[in-house]
Amino acid sequence: MSSSSIIRNCIVTKVHDQNTDQDHLVAYIESTKDYYRTIDENQIKSEIRHYCELNLASYMIPSIFIILSEWPLNENGKLDRKKLPQPNFAQLHLSESADYIEPKTELEIDIHRYWCNLLCSEKISMTANFFQLGGNSLLLMRLYNYYQSKYLIQNNLNISSFFDHPTIQQHSKLILDFIENKEHMLSLTTTSFGAGQTQELLEYKSWHRLYIDEGEFRL
Repeated sequence: MSSSSIIRNCIVTKVHDQNTDQDHLVAYIESTKDYYRTIDENQIKSEIRHYCELNLASYMIPSIFIILSEWPLNENGKLDRKKLPQPNFAQLHLSESADYIEPKTELEIDIHRYWCNLLCSEKISMTANFFQLGGNSLLLMRLYNYYQSKYLIQNNLNISSFFDHPTIQQHSKLILDFIENKEHMLSLTTTSFGAGQTQELLEYKSWHRLYIDEGEFRL
């Protein structure tokens, strides 16, 4: 991030939120003085986040940006990390509430419910970025394991797909596309092989009947 013309100095550090027992990436930024005086702080944050989105993977982008006019220094003229302001983690959920898009299908509602439990949030917008909400690679692995067990995706959907598409809306589409494709392949295979169905197909038919045909899980 330091290559941005907006930024004079920058450090990114992991900060623990005791209320949710989660770690967040927090960027402390010393903005160039001319820029700091003339531009609104929220605009600076918006431009820096946009710069990060163009140059970094989603999971590398800090959840919170704190803009400073100058570094707090110690007696030796070096950065005094103890004097850096504590991040306001509540702002993650405040900004989320302002742009909230609710889940509609049962698939979206189920994914939304699991995200809320995982990220200790009451509600999360369909378009909110998992990593900007404080998600990290370990939490995404837990999410991926849930998808594997709940939707039987096995290794057919690589975890990198969920890294690259980090919203409930996108995760829902990935899983829905997989289910619809699996259903189509099941139909073709059943037609082609008749009674000689594999154990995997029999298990999938059982899952399909339980969650879709019997109405416990309607897409």
